[in-house]
Amino acid sequence: MLRRLDTRRLPIVLLQLPGVDPNTGLVTLAVGGIDADSNDVFAACAPDPTSVACTDALNVSQARIVELPAKLLRTYAAVAVAVPRARIAMLGYPRLFNAGNPFGGKINQGTDVLNQVISGAVATAAATNSPRIRFVDVSQEFLNHGFGAAVPYINYNPADPMAPANFHPNALGNLLGYYQALRNDDVLAGHPLVHSTL
Repeated sequence: MLRRLDTRRLPIVLLQLPGVDPNTGLVTLAVGGIDADSNDVFAACAPDPTSVACTDALNVSQARIVELPAKLLRTYAAVAVAVPRARIAMLGYPRLFNAGNPFGGKINQGTDVLNQVISGAVATAAATNSPRIRFVDVSQEFLNHGFGAAVPYINYNPADPMAPANFHPNALGNLLGYYQALRNDDVLAGHPLVHSTL
């Protein structure tokens, strides 16, 4: 059985764990972005990436990212205990924008830093008490398919920068981005294409 958790924030992941079948064989998570205040960055930077408000939001986000490793490690450990037989795949975040967009350039830089923090936390967890955990880099699968691409894998409506669907993978992003990354890293070996969300 494969389980995909709703990962809007780290505390939400922990609240879902009691409902996960302990016999689950694979858990996939993409978590950390909202905990790094990504929504506040989008709200501040979308109107004007050169504004003081955008710079301030990016500075706050960077401070939040520094605090993330300890929170991520606690979350990984809790997931490992809840699903003692499962392999745990921590998905990285794709670059949301193609090159040439000043707003997107700032977001992509933050995404790169966030992915480094997540992969580092996964490496620490795997080396200590959670050897079943691994990081899945999705950057190649999403390359050249960000906002502004001929075939984007990311939802983005420039007329409504804060639309709820914005900055999340569209159907192609889920299939040819995240799912393909799991396949390319042999994470899905032995698991059918079935998932459920709590």
